[in-house]
Amino acid sequence: MLPAHAFLRNIAGKRGLFWILFFLPCAFLTAYVLYVPANVVFCDEWRFVPMIDALHNHQLSWQDIWAPLNEHRVVLIKFLFLFSALFLQMNTKVLMMLSVVCLLLTSLMLYRYFTTHVHNKYAAFLYLPVHYLLLSIRQWENLTMGIQLFNFAMILFLVASLLVMDKALQKNKISLFLCSICLAFLSSLFWGIGIFTFLLLIAQLEGCHLPALKIKWYTRVVLYASTLFAAYAFIYGLKQETRILYILTHVPEAAMYCIINIGNTLIGEFANKTILWVHLLFGFTLATLYIRVLWIYFRWKDDVQKNIPMVAILFIFFSLAMSLLLTYSRAYFGLIQAATSRYATLTMLGGAGLYMAVAYLWTFNKKYTLLYIMVLALIVIGVGLSTVQESKMMGSRRAYYINLVSVLQLPSEEMTDDKLQPFNVSVEHVRKGIPILQRYRLSAYAQP
Repeated sequence: MLPAHAFLRNIAGKRGLFWILFFLPCAFLTAYVLYVPANVVFCDEWRFVPMIDALHNHQLSWQDIWAPLNEHRVVLIKFLFLFSALFLQMNTKVLMMLSVVCLLLTSLMLYRYFTTHVHNKYAAFLYLPVHYLLLSIRQWENLTMGIQLFNFAMILFLVASLLVMDKALQKNKISLFLCSICLAFLSSLFWGIGIFTFLLLIAQLEGCHLPALKIKWYTRVVLYASTLFAAYAFIYGLKQETRILYILTHVPEAAMYCIINIGNTLIGEFANKTILWVHLLFGFTLATLYIRVLWIYFRWKDDVQKNIPMVAILFIFFSLAMSLLLTYSRAYFGLIQAATSRYATLTMLGGAGLYMAVAYLWTFNKKYTLLYIMVLALIVIGVGLSTVQESKMMGSRRAYYINLVSVLQLPSEEMTDDKLQPFNVSVEHVRKGIPILQRYRLSAYAQP
């Protein structure tokens, strides 16, 4: 019988095992998208449908494309939605599959980055918890809506922008620097929240600790000017209702909302007060670990910063910023919203950054073994619970979407408000969109 260390060495040499484990969650998400949701317009997608009629009648303007959707700019997704209507009979599952592709590409980039920086012969296997977290079914709601592709595309280009900037700072190449800014703009065009990418790039540039780097003065000018332009372009005209008064008068509820949303990275919706406390426990533990890693990073600059790439730290800051932003804009709607799967994608990078940071620390110094085990256990438990919970719900969710398709096949006089409410959007949007889909034979009305 082989000793334990010889057994691990034998496994590490079998790259086939790693790639089987790597593509396992990809296969699960693909099967989930193909099986659970139906090819049907759902929720906020109904708000896009009038653009199809405007396009066919040559009345679609740039203002329609640039106009925010529910106080968010999702410019490129509108183009993809229209492309799908023109050439793919608006098959929403195509956009869902693109979401899976975006997750896979994001994880592949981080895998390359992680294994390059972690000097350990088992680095590929050490990366797997990040991969399973990023492709967690915890994000089921975003994966079953075509237009939610903007979440995954924004994250994809945000990560690409930071990784290219990291390479630009190491090689001191202006071409890579400009490429990073272009990727940041793409992130913003998919979703306006992508403007945070520019703030992360500024932190990356100013906080770079490479001693040999010589930053040109004009690189700062270009980055800061791009940031101001992006902020103006994507925020101008938004009329977000201010919720600051609610937060000031409901501080405990707002604090609980923020903590629950931080834990939303790992576990899903709660149904009673007992599970609410589980959410708070996960959120508080994750927030504590964030603070611990940030303290280590900024406290021990000389040795630690060389072994924790700043990208991992920026992921944590981005996740915390998203939780604060969601608290500001959504706490008014109650604690249950903090744990919805729709908001899980925004905080996934924080968990990934946390694990990457502690993995770097652990390979650098074994005194961080306990910290590494805690983070690993939290991810394994969270991803495991989410997978089990959602696997149990697959049948009922599939039945829900099939019912939506059957409702659209009813005669118009039988489409009562009660039957249209499950589309999870204003009934007026559904009634306005149905004739357009019928006229152009799109989505559920597409010809076989």
